[in-house]
This record gives sequence, C-alpha cells and structure tokens, in this order.
Amino acid sequence: MSRKKQVQSAKNLSGAASAVLPLKAHRQRAGVTLEQISEATKISRRFLEVIEDARFAELPGGVFSTSYIRQYACATGYDAELILERYRLWCAPAADAPEGAENAQEAPKWGRFALFG
Repeated sequence: MSRKKQVQSAKNLSGAASAVLPLKAHRQRAGVTLEQISEATKISRRFLEVIEDARFAELPGGVFSTSYIRQYACATGYDAELILERYRLWCAPAADAPEGAENAQEAPKWGRFALFG
C-alpha cells in the first residue's frame, strides 16, 4: 500500500482506540506471517496481535510499546508513524475530562513496582 493510501486510510478512521488500522490485511498482502515477525523481532505473537487489533492497553508500556510498534511496521512494510500516531492518541489524556479526573487507562505494569523499590 502506498504512503498516500496509508495516510488516507488513517485519516478516514475516527477515534483513537476504537478504529483499527488495516494492519492485518496489509501484513497478509505482504505475505508475512505473525510467526515470521515473531522470529525476526523476538516479540511474542500475543503482542503482535495486540498491535494489529489496536488493543494498546495490553502492551507493556513505555519504550517497549513504541519499539514493538516500530519493529512490527518495519517487518510488514507499513508506515510506523501512522501506527504510532494512533498509539499516541490513545495514550493522550482525554481533553474533555474534568480536572483531577484520573485517566481510565491502566498504568504500565512495570510502574507498580517502581513505587515500592
């Protein structure tokens, strides 16, 4: 898929987490399996499926998530910035949330241990 078509496809989607980029279809057209990507990148198949389905809450968080997304995009020939833009929109706090309201997103799993040393 050309860069122009990818950008147009991403612009047609609305909502950060509810809209899914056509990653699985793109990967299948490229003739790459999740097993091949997993072997090449050492990313578990479960996390690759999470990226394809835009279920970002299930990623480990932090630099791991962005690294996994970049590696997935590189392996499939998809533009990493389009996926990362969707991820950043999902991570951003809601603009219409009342002040002091906690973000509904779960904190990264590793963050729980950082507080207790």
